[in-house]
Amino acid sequence: MKPGLFASIVAVSLLSLGCGDSTGPGSRSGTVSFDYIGGGSVGGAFSATGIMPSRITSLGARDWSAGFRDQVNLRMQVGSAKARTAGRYDYVAMYIPILSVGTVNIDPPECDMFFTENCAWLFFEVNFSHLDANWDFNCYLEAGTIAVTAISSTRMTGTFQGTGTCLAGENNASSDFSISNGTFDVAVVNPPS
Repeated sequence: MKPGLFASIVAVSLLSLGCGDSTGPGSRSGTVSFDYIGGGSVGGAFSATGIMPSRITSLGARDWSAGFRDQVNLRMQVGSAKARTAGRYDYVAMYIPILSVGTVNIDPPECDMFFTENCAWLFFEVNFSHLDANWDFNCYLEAGTIAVTAISSTRMTGTFQGTGTCLAGENNASSDFSISNGTFDVAVVNPPS
């Protein structure tokens, strides 16, 4: 993947949360968590629980996790942010090309992330802000799985894991990246405006 493409990926991902026919209401709080190696540290853990902000400009203000149904492209999406300071946050996004229970393989080299409906992918931004599109690390999985274990009109749960690459924000130096013990339990909500 081209290093400069990540700002576009995040922008399209965040904007795509404003498209589609998502449903709810139910409990709007969600949780995404995983362990990772790469992204500027020997290892770490990501965990974010909360309700997604109603405004896209507030995405980095607090922790949140949510799911979205994309009826146009026949896929589910999961987004989650772990707030830092000054509007910066760690952000993970998953595109899951099914609308039912099942497991999909992550294989970005075989697809164009934004223009192929049957593409499953996951990326993780470390210390990102949509206000300036700068980050410390952009990490994405190149192999692995995302499993939807339960889904209804208001809630989705599942697991994920895989291996891939991180790119440093300053010099685009690449390093190995892996995710294990990934879980999500999210409300299926309307995206922010």
